Amino acid sequence: MTTLPGRLLTLEALQDLGLSPSTVTRAVRRGDLLRIRQGVYATPSWWRDLGAEGRLRQMHAALALRAATAPVFGHSSAALLHGLDLLHRPAAPHVVSPSGRGSRNNRTCVHHWAELPPEHVVRVGGLLATSVPRTVLDCASALPLREAVVTADHALRRGTERAELLALLERRAGAPGCRRARRVLDLADGRSESPGETLTRLVLLRARLPRPELQVRIRTPHGLYRGDFGWRVRRLLLEFDGDTKYYDHGPTDRVLVQERRREKDLANAGWRILRTDWATVVHRPDDLVALVRRELDARDLRIIE
Repeated sequence: MTTLPGRLLTLEALQDLGLSPSTVTRAVRRGDLLRIRQGVYATPSWWRDLGAEGRLRQMHAALALRAATAPVFGHSSAALLHGLDLLHRPAAPHVVSPSGRGSRNNRTCVHHWAELPPEHVVRVGGLLATSVPRTVLDCASALPLREAVVTADHALRRGTERAELLALLERRAGAPGCRRARRVLDLADGRSESPGETLTRLVLLRARLPRPELQVRIRTPHGLYRGDFGWRVRRLLLEFDGDTKYYDHGPTDRVLVQERRREKDLANAGWRILRTDWATVVHRPDDLVALVRRELDARDLRIIE
């Protein structure tokens, strides 16, 4: 078979390369071509090398290739295209259409009927999507609370203004999901630097523990350090350890040495460091709450003494 380029290929493009429809059908049966959606194909090697997120982006592009009019991607699809954090990637593209227009939902596309002012539509990587503020509010109105807060935190961290989100929400007053979106914005905080930190913060808030300071800065004789969550009066820190914590900033050995030095300096300054991780926050949040509460109570007694 003709060597094919590494990109999405429509049936028409394959015919231009000399492949007849019957040849394409046989290539798909043999595994030489993948059918991404009706009328759109890709080579297996290119598709595999994209990775999970890249493949999902290309599924959105494939939908746009075959659409009669350019679709506007929204909700978690728009969040994906904007590069916003998502706890769960969309299983199928989400498209926003003006009320009463477009196709019905199916396994390959989820439609949302809503007003779509021109200022709410932007182009991202060649595809149309709702703007970041509109995307955040749509996710806040529809996703489970913690998933929506993860996305909102990331948008705020990247520079979206809270005032802009609140103004947009005000203009949607009375629409479905407004109360839920308000709750999400009340909880959102751009100081969280990862989904794991967001989920940790929500666990602490739900347990009604004393509110920690986020990204707390601590000066010691040997330098200035920063912790994810801190209770300054009690000199207690809580760190969320992500899977890549020790691989982001240099060779592992060097980073671990720096981390040991940091912990020693903080301990010498009277700070106690607690650690949590994804498995604890997601699957055993009560364990985290019990640990933090116990340490807060213990350090309260020391303050009194």
